[in-house]
Amino acid sequence: AVTKNFSAANDCELPVEVLQMEIGGMPGCVGFGFEVHDCGPITVAPHERVTLRVSFTPDFAASQWERSLRLHTRAGFLDLPMRAFVPPELLPMLAEQAPFLGDS
Repeated sequence: AVTKNFSAANDCELPVEVLQMEIGGMPGCVGFGFEVHDCGPITVAPHERVTLRVSFTPDFAASQWERSLRLHTRAGFLDLPMRAFVPPELLPMLAEQAPFLGDS
């Protein structure tokens, strides 16, 4: 898996409360190879930042993935695009190293 940290800033005068998240329309913090760590409800105070840690594990069916991370707030939704790329020539090598279901 590849993990990246992303910063989100609240430039408003009121706190932003993130009640839940979904990935690609699926409720929760895991979906389509993406995983948001520490994904519980969060509150971002005015003029403060929060760091979101996101991991991606490819499924080897494609070399490019795009999904939206939707943050559900008290004020509505905030959609954040997520993109991951693996060079096509690396897919066979990665697929050989990936465990299959039931492997430990």
